[in-house]
Amino acid sequence: FRGVPPDLMPAFRDAAAETTGGRAATVGPAIVNDSAGRTQHEIDIVALGRNPSGAEVVLSLGEAKHTTATRTLADLQRLERVRRLVADKHPSAAGAKLLLFSASGFDRNLINDTEGRHDVELIDLARIYGGE
Repeated sequence: FRGVPPDLMPAFRDAAAETTGGRAATVGPAIVNDSAGRTQHEIDIVALGRNPSGAEVVLSLGEAKHTTATRTLADLQRLERVRRLVADKHPSAAGAKLLLFSASGFDRNLINDTEGRHDVELIDLARIYGGE
């Protein structure tokens, strides 16, 4: 892990445990191998914590994009695929929160699809810097 990108430090320092999946001990980027797809997925955020017995657990996986394009269902589907890949080796990841950060917002289909889901957080700039 190289550490949290500076723009996201407030998000993890001040975020509620409900948002990030728990209290993170380590947060950083990762590369996830996808042998079936013959590719690798770069993930901006992997938040790791500890369960009560002290074992390392994957709390959340996230993507942060600072573009003019809104985030879409395709972004979420990619992150869901990555979560499945990580869970193959680290079963705790099966319940990991999926965090989508965006400077330009989220499209209507993504918002509608994630409404009521407890495993996905859509986080815009106002939420990063203003809090929950």
